[in-house]
Amino acid sequence: MNWTWVWPGTIDDPDLVADLSEGWPSQEEAESWLREVYADLADQDIESVTLTCDGESVYSMSLLED
Repeated sequence: MNWTWVWPGTIDDPDLVADLSEGWPSQEEAESWLREVYADLADQDIESVTLTCDGESVYSMSLLED
């Protein structure tokens, strides 16, 4: 299984793009990575992300603070 995050828009940070393009072997690892880079994605004006597994959407979440 390959877990990946997808988002609308573009990211200018090459390190974030590299991590995102490779994906993770488990949902837990993908979610852990997101917790680590949450602020970095928000700084890139990414408003939401969707977790996918083997290309199928699992769930979406907003990165905007309420």
